[in-house]
Amino acid sequence: MNKEKYCRRILDVYGLLVDFDGDVGRSNVPGPIDKNETAKSWIKRVLGSNVNDVIFYVPFDYYGQTRINSIKSDSTEAAKYVRNMLNKTLSTKTQSFKDEIASYEVKLNTVDSNHKKSMEKIKSKHNVELGVSYDYERVEDVINSLSLCDKSKELFSTISSTEKSPERIVTKLLQALNYRIEELDKRPISS
Repeated sequence: MNKEKYCRRILDVYGLLVDFDGDVGRSNVPGPIDKNETAKSWIKRVLGSNVNDVIFYVPFDYYGQTRINSIKSDSTEAAKYVRNMLNKTLSTKTQSFKDEIASYEVKLNTVDSNHKKSMEKIKSKHNVELGVSYDYERVEDVINSLSLCDKSKELFSTISSTEKSPERIVTKLLQALNYRIEELDKRPISS
């Protein structure tokens, strides 16, 4: 596991912002065992014996007469470390999100391809040209010919029970699709 991810887990479990050199060699952060544990024993237990130069970044109260340059120089390394950790986390999450979107695009292209094949089947079956205007039965045939999940079939059934206009059915299906995509966009990205 990379160092930034492990440090982020330490932050989640202990509320400590740490940095170190070396390799932890584990992926799970052990939980707290004793509130009186010393830093030395905690480092050995949580980080292992292959790390060195362990730094704990902690808030520090400064006196009013302290020069801002002193505070800045004291916090420069901590700021760089936090910025680096956040950037790596963001890039990991962004890549994960891009992979998820790509997966949905593949599924959507598959559905689109299947839809085109189904339209051709219906077209040849009914020996008609399908244009922009569809009647309710043709829309129902298209929906029934697709390999849709149960939730999608249920959605079509719900919409078609109140709407008989093909244009209104398609509009409501597109609105439902748009809503689901917006909900997916709002979903928090988990590690």
